[in-house]
Amino acid sequence: MVAFGFTEHYRYGLPGILSGAQLYLRDAWIMLEAADPGEKTPAELGYGTQSLTVFVPDIDAHFERAKSAGAMIVEDLHETVYGECQYGAVTLTGTTGSSLPMPATSAPPNGARQ
Repeated sequence: MVAFGFTEHYRYGLPGILSGAQLYLRDAWIMLEAADPGEKTPAELGYGTQSLTVFVPDIDAHFERAKSAGAMIVEDLHETVYGECQYGAVTLTGTTGSSLPMPATSAPPNGARQ
């Protein structure tokens, strides 16, 4: 999640066994939880089971940071028909092997790309 600018606040679980974490990006907070034993992760299922949209002040810089940090880009940076600039990426957590789809998007006030 560091590739997307998030900072870890707290980890849950026994030593060596991560079961969840709290992360934040500026004023936005999220909580991630590992799959329970026997449950399939999105990576195992072959499709996402959730997504997260993050509004950022500089989408171009955010996209380059994510790419440079090794994020798997699944949708290149582009302007949508409704005027938002966005990209899609997937990050794989090394501790659980599950993936988190995370499209980042930024809409300028006038609706056009700056």
